[in-house]
Amino acid sequence: MSEPLPETPSGIESRYGVLSRTWELELLVSGAIVFWLIQAPGQVDHLFARVEIHFSSQTYIIAMLGYMYAKAILLVLEISFLTHVAARAYWVGLIGLDSVFPNGVKWDSNSQYGPISRSLLRDRLPTLPQTIASLDNFCSVIFGFAFAMVFLLLYTTFIFLIATALAWIVSTVFPRVGLQHALMPILMILAVYPPILIALDKHAGFAPDSTPSRVIRQFMRFSIIRVLSVVGAGFLILMTNLPKRRIRPVIILVTLVTLGAVAGQAYMRRTGLSSIGQWFIPSERPASSVDYQYYEDRASDDDPRVPRIQSDVITQPYVRLVIPYYARRDNDAIKDACPGITPKQLESDEGHDPDPRATDAVLQCVAKIRDVTVDNASVRATDFRFYRDPRTGLNGFVTYIPTAALTRGAHVIAIKQTPREEDDPKSPRQPFRIWFWI
Repeated sequence: MSEPLPETPSGIESRYGVLSRTWELELLVSGAIVFWLIQAPGQVDHLFARVEIHFSSQTYIIAMLGYMYAKAILLVLEISFLTHVAARAYWVGLIGLDSVFPNGVKWDSNSQYGPISRSLLRDRLPTLPQTIASLDNFCSVIFGFAFAMVFLLLYTTFIFLIATALAWIVSTVFPRVGLQHALMPILMILAVYPPILIALDKHAGFAPDSTPSRVIRQFMRFSIIRVLSVVGAGFLILMTNLPKRRIRPVIILVTLVTLGAVAGQAYMRRTGLSSIGQWFIPSERPASSVDYQYYEDRASDDDPRVPRIQSDVITQPYVRLVIPYYARRDNDAIKDACPGITPKQLESDEGHDPDPRATDAVLQCVAKIRDVTVDNASVRATDFRFYRDPRTGLNGFVTYIPTAALTRGAHVIAIKQTPREEDDPKSPRQPFRIWFWI
């Protein structure tokens, strides 16, 4: 009885050296991630729009950077895996060509080129199996590179959270030092801390058993080693096997481009595209603009910071004007405009109403800051109420403007924007203008 023949790779594995058959797993993971990435960026935008309005001026930078890093991770994954899927599709196509035409290019029967052209092309053009093997390696590397970049971004997010916690402790112990003012120096210290340790270890030349070496070793255990354990072996493999002149600029470029793209996308989402090529469309909204975002029946929930009414055509006896509470701006504006009001005055036990004098003072202060007018006629401060949006759960203020005394035709509601520290008193920002028709 003859012994069984040893198992040998066959098909693609034996011809191109794809012994681990990772391409099947890569395609499966890439397809699943690409399908998820179609929906994920929009969900992150919607979530950030919902929570952004709750952050104060001190904590807004935390929310913004968290949003930017989340979008950057999604963008890295999206570009990497779309490239991977496209490259794998091209790879499969080349394998199909090679299986149908195993002899490759028939140079002798190609009369389109002369002898010199054929000689140059034959010397410089790789064979189909070589191209397939190179493309297979490229797909495997870009697959690992994507996750290496994700772990690197996650690690920087972790460092930012640590810096934020330290900055919060500093701002609590020293109230005069704000959270934002303490955050940046701490971030800089944490950023330069590992490179300084590496430079000392590499160039200082301390004896292995000396006190400086032991101190550096202890600090490294809680910094650089932690970095490498979080980022993973894949990152080190890329850094040590690929040319440093290529991989380092690529990592820096990918990081800067993704964060820049996310910041630009966030800016464009709020400001919109400029009227490029439209000569007679003003870049800023004129007083006669009718903007869809001011009407509940037409607007989406992407920007909950703007005031809204129910529709541009009013058939009800009242116009319901909702002004959202934007903590980043309204906290400081109310504190500056009405210094006699403190948050503690609005506190109450569970199940009990807060002090009505304090709530009335807040409503009157908001009415003074916003200075709502209808056709240049002021809306009474006593008509304002606290409000919670039934769809989003966001808090704000509401006033109901009667329409019985208004004539048929166009009318405009003007709401002043919340003042900011950088505003010029001589040149105030244009108010929100909401047009409606009866």
